[in-house]
Amino acid sequence: MTMIMGTSSAFSQYKKIDGIGEKSANSGFQEVLKDSLKDAAQSIRSNEKMVSQGVFNQADLTTLTTETAQLDVMISTLTALRDKVVATIQEVQKMPI
Repeated sequence: MTMIMGTSSAFSQYKKIDGIGEKSANSGFQEVLKDSLKDAAQSIRSNEKMVSQGVFNQADLTTLTTETAQLDVMISTLTALRDKVVATIQEVQKMPI
């Protein structure tokens, strides 16, 4: 089955993809890290709110489980990134001057 996309839709998708690459190419590691930490903090707040609603049976259990799993993946990714940064700093410290 083939999906035919209109010209304007194809151009809008291309602009979205192009903008993503432009942002990451122009921003430094510090900006990427800052944005990741902001996203993680926002996800944590959202998940905490969802959990508190779940305690009082006001939240959908499927949504709560999905958001918790996404938060777990995000925290695991940030932890791995932190470990790599620490390992890199330790390697640099071991280098002779």
